[in-house]
Amino acid sequence: MKTNMYDVFISFKHSDASGNKTNDSAIAERLYDFLKNNGVSVFYSPRELEFLGQSQYSKAIDDALDASRFLVAVGCCKENLDSQWVRYEWDGFLGDIRSGVKPNAEVFVVYADMNVSELPRALRQRQAFDANDDSAFDRLLNFMRNAGLGVGVRDVQADELVVPVSSLVNADECYEKGDDYYYGRGVVKDYVKAIEWYRKAAKQGHASAQYDLGFMYHNGYGISKNDTLAIEWYRKAAEQCNANAQNSLGFMYHNGYGVSKDYATAVEWYRKAAEQGQENAQKALNRLSK
Repeated sequence: MKTNMYDVFISFKHSDASGNKTNDSAIAERLYDFLKNNGVSVFYSPRELEFLGQSQYSKAIDDALDASRFLVAVGCCKENLDSQWVRYEWDGFLGDIRSGVKPNAEVFVVYADMNVSELPRALRQRQAFDANDDSAFDRLLNFMRNAGLGVGVRDVQADELVVPVSSLVNADECYEKGDDYYYGRGVVKDYVKAIEWYRKAAKQGHASAQYDLGFMYHNGYGISKNDTLAIEWYRKAAEQCNANAQNSLGFMYHNGYGVSKDYATAVEWYRKAAEQGQENAQKALNRLSK
């Protein structure tokens, strides 16, 4: 049987231990209808696998994962996202991205009735959308389009906005492109696109991009404000001795943004930044010493 090509694979837990449909399932169905109505090719198991027997199910899932450009993990609790089949789907998809099997793919998360910090750790690093937000599906679709939805890998060069990260020489180029969109250098200023390019650089270990991504999350520029993720990205950069990130971590601990207030930890990070000449950190230390 020939495998269809899909834009999006929707991963979710369909039923609970009692055989009742989960809330995840209801959200996944809404997402499926929304994407289909917007011309997106979607693998949604209740539709695609309705007439398959159990023996064919596993192969059909694997074929669909291989044939999809994006995966959206849908969940209302960590337990469902960590359930056997759901984790198999999104974890394997992430593995293909990391290994280069799917260099132009991406994983997104649609969640409800939980905090981003409660997501499985690997999913916290992905772009997440709260299904209780009326604009969530529209924003998700926008992110997919900016990431190349509807653009074939060999046609990407026709549109500079969706150049795959694999075509760039290194993380510095991704970072510079993020700065172009952040400051409006030669392009229309666009925080959403800036975040996308910062994220691509940050995932390659670029400390300044990691700091900027944390800054965007903390301030809610082009993305929903999320201090938990801001802390995570600040920390990644700070551990690479990025002075701005070290100062920002001090600020977060000092003021209790995304973490409990902890003056000792704040001073520790302020001091690391101040030793590198970060002026705001030096001023903060002077204020705390009075």
